[in-house]
Amino acid sequence: MSNDLLYLESIAEALERIRCYTQDGSASFRQSTLHQDGVIRNLIVLIHDDLRVNLEQVWETVDRDLPPLRLSIRSIIARESAG
Repeated sequence: MSNDLLYLESIAEALERIRCYTQDGSASFRQSTLHQDGVIRNLIVLIHDDLRVNLEQVWETVDRDLPPLRLSIRSIIARESAG
């Protein structure tokens, strides 16, 4: 498969996902941060040509790296709020 065809297929996929996330209209979209995040992510794909997302790496980051980051950020917020 040529790079041009791969690029066009990725664009088509992002556009279809955006359509799915927004098919229930503006009010529904504005109430769902899940849909907002999905649309924003796919717009980034369209803008930045970020075609190769490794879902295994994404999950590893979510599972391993984000929990301690969340705790650290909450600790900093608590310390700054108290001081």
